[in-house]
Amino acid sequence: MAQTINPPQPYYPQIDKEIDPKLTVHLQRLYTAVNDHDQAIVLLNGKVTGTSTATTTAAAAATTTIAQSTVIEEAGVTSFNTLTGDVSYFPSLGSVNNQSGKTSYMTQQQDNGALIVLNDTSPIAVTLNFAVAIPWFTTFSNQGTGAVTVTPSQGTINLGASIMVPQDSFVSVSFDGANWWANASVGAGTITAVIAGTGLTGGGVSGSVTLALITPVSVANGGTGTATPGLVAGTGISVSGSWPDQTIATTAAAPAGAQSLTLAPSGPGSTVSYSMQGVGPTITPTLSGRISVNYSANLVTSDTAAGDGISIEFYYGTGAPPANGAATTGTLVNIGANPPNIVWTLPSISIAADVSVPVSISFIVSGLVLGTTYWFDAAAIALGATGAAANNSVMVLQEF
Repeated sequence: MAQTINPPQPYYPQIDKEIDPKLTVHLQRLYTAVNDHDQAIVLLNGKVTGTSTATTTAAAAATTTIAQSTVIEEAGVTSFNTLTGDVSYFPSLGSVNNQSGKTSYMTQQQDNGALIVLNDTSPIAVTLNFAVAIPWFTTFSNQGTGAVTVTPSQGTINLGASIMVPQDSFVSVSFDGANWWANASVGAGTITAVIAGTGLTGGGVSGSVTLALITPVSVANGGTGTATPGLVAGTGISVSGSWPDQTIATTAAAPAGAQSLTLAPSGPGSTVSYSMQGVGPTITPTLSGRISVNYSANLVTSDTAAGDGISIEFYYGTGAPPANGAATTGTLVNIGANPPNIVWTLPSISIAADVSVPVSISFIVSGLVLGTTYWFDAAAIALGATGAAANNSVMVLQEF
């Protein structure tokens, strides 16, 4: 409908009469143009207000139509205010599907947007129906003591086969057309049973329960297998008293030691083979079976030819010690690369007879059997002539 436009009411401010008449006319024309401009603004504002009111009314009408429609979910709408494209809504949003007392349930299309209440003392199996149309979501609330297992009829849920909803917990599940996705809020839960494991007794399903250790603790569980464990004495150790007040003491004997001195044993009578000197002591190891041997002597000779002298090596063994001059017997001691261990000869220049030279040597023999008696001895051979001997022979044995 056309709007009547009232003629503008001219407004002229008072003009000083002393101004030139031509200028006065010019000012009056300007004031007329300003009055026309103000009137146009008033008319335009009226038109804008009317259009806005009509648009708001139309939008309200459209909103009312959408709220009352029951076909929108299937066909959608082509526009909503300034939005275009399909618009979906959830007719069951905010509704409650109470399945209390049921131990199994399969979701339906009408559960879209609803809260499904589950409550039973027995375990509850919920199946997610793959046949529902998307978009689709629902929320499960477990109000009972029985655990709820939610399993898709097809696809996965959170990339797994199923999820659990414990007591006093809820989970929202959305469907993307292929798989299911859950966002859970787990409550504090309830302890339904305390079960005694291996090595324990007690437990229970209600009230205060107690767990106790089974005694004696088995070896497999870190115990000794006996109710009265005790210490076992090893070599050189004694244990007295009863558990747990036991006393440990050492019983190892002092290390064994022995020594011998032979003033003037007969010198070797051969330049071809060694013979025993019969100077060694005996020792019975009690601690380690490791013996330190120290030997010293004065080497003498009645010979005067260069190269004449004596060579000495060492043996040990069990049984009766060998006599002076006996053939070599026992185990040869290797000191360094190879025996003999002491070699002494006269120098190339001629010297007087009955020269005496002191010598000494130390070595270690290990691996001897504790409690077994061993003898140690020197064996000698003449070099050049047979006038050499080892006088004042001293052999000292010490276990360590």
